Amino acid sequence: MVIREYKKEDLYSVAKVHVDTWNSTYSNIVPKEYLKSRTYENQKKKWIDRLFSNKYANEFMFVAENENGDVVGFSTGSLNNLGSLFDSTVYTLYILKGYQNTGIGKSLIKAVALKLRELGARNMVLSAFAENKSCSFYEHLGGKQGKKNTINVAGVD
Repeated sequence: MVIREYKKEDLYSVAKVHVDTWNSTYSNIVPKEYLKSRTYENQKKKWIDRLFSNKYANEFMFVAENENGDVVGFSTGSLNNLGSLFDSTVYTLYILKGYQNTGIGKSLIKAVALKLRELGARNMVLSAFAENKSCSFYEHLGGKQGKKNTINVAGVD
């Protein structure tokens, strides 16, 4: 397994991982109509907009490649604005179902955390759906549950 910083040409593969993991992980959390509306092309465009079209963006990404060079997971993070409770945020961690529980998640989080530390961060925060079974993964890495917020996804709280 190779963990590396992403290249722009990875974004279609990243979009595929993003859509596929939402479908497999959130099928009982997020409305099915919303999941069906998420396409690889649309998600790729969102990543391009998120990483390149936002002049205030400072988000970075690492990808995990399998032995064939296919992107099978990714994670993103960034420093937070001054005055935030936490110095930095891990925004995403998505790994294709067949590659979960293999150490890739830990390796991706470690890569993001090391880069954040290099950028001066001392702590970080991430958000996850309370119903997400992966919450125990974050706790295993030393994460602590913070306050709960309600968000709305496709009309459902």
